[in-house]
Amino acid sequence: MIREVSLIIIDPVEAGAFERTYSEVAPILRRQPGYQNDVLMRVVENPAEYLLLIDWDSVESHTNFISSADFPLLAGPWGKFQKQAIVRHGKPVSVIASNDFDKGATTTT
Repeated sequence: MIREVSLIIIDPVEAGAFERTYSEVAPILRRQPGYQNDVLMRVVENPAEYLLLIDWDSVESHTNFISSADFPLLAGPWGKFQKQAIVRHGKPVSVIASNDFDKGATTTT
């Protein structure tokens, strides 16, 4: 498993539209080969920043999505909000044994 971690900076005035648009385009992401799960989080300390965490089978699963015909369907509508995005891939070296982190999270479909 590889976790894609993206720090996304937007105009905070557009936060509602940004979040709604993500909910609309996320199904495109979720149907990709190698996709496992995702969570979009607003940074508490800075309302202009979001963290997008996506788990993939491999870095190749993510790069294959980027080069697919589906990518513009997600990036076009959603990417227009982004002033800057920094993307990294990480491999777990330590895992918490409980789901305490997910308590209180909401899911949109």
